[in-house]
Amino acid sequence: MLAALPLRPSAAIVAPGADARDCGPPIPRMPVPNHGPPLPPEIAAVTLDLSLRGLTEVQAHDWVGQDHIQALILSLNDLTVLEADAFVGLPRLQALSLYSNDLTTLPPNLFDPLPCLRELRLHGNELTALDPNLFASLTRLEALDLWRNQLTTLDPRLFASLTRLVLYHVSIEGYRCLRRT
Repeated sequence: MLAALPLRPSAAIVAPGADARDCGPPIPRMPVPNHGPPLPPEIAAVTLDLSLRGLTEVQAHDWVGQDHIQALILSLNDLTVLEADAFVGLPRLQALSLYSNDLTTLPPNLFDPLPCLRELRLHGNELTALDPNLFASLTRLEALDLWRNQLTTLDPRLFASLTRLVLYHVSIEGYRCLRRT
């Protein structure tokens, strides 16, 4: 549970009368946590980096009231559980990093509350299978990283709604595919 973490937005971050359904301007691709130069202030204000915190789960409604967040980094933790409604409350989220955790499964509708998501990093987990409809609501997704999981097959329906996908990185049974379209 993330309730103990200070996640309340300041008045400078959320404009009065802002519409949570507005995705805001596109943000640049997420940096790797703790590598490279610091984020520019305008990006840091909408980015929450919770990497390397020893987190083990994300529960439903952990993000209620956090509709200003556009990039969420939960990488390099010990996550094993993401509840079905784990990302409710993040309607403007454009980038989500879940790499290098211990995830083995993902709930089928996990990403439905994220209509603005453009980048999703899931590499370095223990995922063995993905529901064919897992990405159905991610019509704005441009970058997807599934490399270094335990996937043995991928249903073609998994990618059917990803019409904006320009970069993906997948490995299946030792085969690796990096594609830029």
